[in-house]
Amino acid sequence: RRQGRLAEKLVADITDLEADDENFSTALQFVVSNIVYHRYLDASQSLVEKSIAGLCTKFKVHVQQDKSSQLRGLVDEFLRRDLRTHCAQSDAHYAALSFLLHLSESPLR
Repeated sequence: RRQGRLAEKLVADITDLEADDENFSTALQFVVSNIVYHRYLDASQSLVEKSIAGLCTKFKVHVQQDKSSQLRGLVDEFLRRDLRTHCAQSDAHYAALSFLLHLSESPLR
């Protein structure tokens, strides 16, 4: 039951739809279905690294060298940090980076 309330809160917060809206129930069904049936694959270290490198390249192409350097430096610093996994560059690091990459729609803005 707690997961249902959290799913409802997630849909409400992200979509700004009211609970009595038909689109709200459609969105809620989609969220619940993904929670129940998703296989939660591990983040691919190589794909995350490619995405980060691609973002750095895009920053450079758009004459944002400082952002490119800063992003690369922050990612490298994050990967060196211990996330209670007792090793640097663990799956948890790449899962967190993958999550952040998926959240960003237009990283150059």
